[in-house]
Amino acid sequence: FLTLNNILEEINLPLVEKIGSEFLLYNESLTTISLPSVKNIGSKFMKSSVLTSIDLPLVESIDREFLEDNRRLESISLPSVEIIGTDFLYRNQYITNVELPLLKYAGNRFLSSAKDLTNIKLPSIKTIGSDFLYNNESLTSLDLPLVQGVGYNFIFENKSLAKVNLPSVIYIRSSFLKYNEALTSIDLPLVESIGNQFLFFNESLESVNLPNVVLVGADFLYSNESFLKTLKLPKVAGIGSDFLHYNNFLTTLEL
Repeated sequence: FLTLNNILEEINLPLVEKIGSEFLLYNESLTTISLPSVKNIGSKFMKSSVLTSIDLPLVESIDREFLEDNRRLESISLPSVEIIGTDFLYRNQYITNVELPLLKYAGNRFLSSAKDLTNIKLPSIKTIGSDFLYNNESLTSLDLPLVQGVGYNFIFENKSLAKVNLPSVIYIRSSFLKYNEALTSIDLPLVESIGNQFLFFNESLESVNLPNVVLVGADFLYSNESFLKTLKLPKVAGIGSDFLHYNNFLTTLEL
């Protein structure tokens, strides 16, 4: 729709309800956008703008690559969105807060490389794709009360993340938590099955609670050079290869 318009400063489309792909690309003078009636957005909505905030009050669904490389974007408001495709927020480094109260489904690579992000609230989300959170270095906690299953590489390289709350999760695919150096504990009371590489290089891990897990894949705990001393899996019936690998502080294992 609009690409490489270096003098465009404002867009106001009060009656538009649907937007296709590649809406705003490389408009480096755009500072104001008003789309009060839009309900559906296609792929590649906005890339490389100088907007500081976006408010889309009626949007219900978003396709892939929503926001990418918007170097001044600090806040987004999507109070009605329920479905989001892949690559929702990518390299929008100054976003500090993401709150999506009605979101139920998020595709792969939901949020990555937002270095100032400190708060994320998704109280209604139930289904999450792979690579959910990657390289968000200021995020300290995550609470997803309704999520029942998570994809591959769920949380990867978020160096300040210390707390993860997933009280409803039943199944976990491979590479659940990797390179989250501040994470101290993980409590998953309802999880029954876990794929390969469950915990991988989480250096500060002290406790793991999995009271109902039945099946675990290969490389369950891999090189967590941490203070984890005790591991109890009272209901486990099946274990993959290389179950424990380079966990030098572990002194007690109960199966």
